[in-house]
Amino acid sequence: MEGLDATLTALIEKISSLAPEVWAIMVKQANAEGASALIFGILLLIIAVSLAIYSSKTAQREEYMEFKGETVFLSGLFAVLALCVAAIVLSDGALKLYNPEYYALKSLIQLP
Repeated sequence: MEGLDATLTALIEKISSLAPEVWAIMVKQANAEGASALIFGILLLIIAVSLAIYSSKTAQREEYMEFKGETVFLSGLFAVLALCVAAIVLSDGALKLYNPEYYALKSLIQLP
């Protein structure tokens, strides 16, 4: 138990000497991750809307009557999946942009 306390004390001293630089880098990283997640989420929303529009237009064309059911189903399914993933990614990105300090601390705690 004493060895663990000594190791933790040494680790705390090391982090406290590096903390200002590391903290600034980790906060910037959390902001960058949030911004990239928002951009990716917006791209997924664009894909979802495009697939939904394609699905509705395909359902109205008579030249696709033979494959209409499968095409509409698959494009609609992919639109819903893209929408679900976009919602998850957008919420994660917004949280990281809103509170980057929390995610920087979380990243520092999870470092090996």
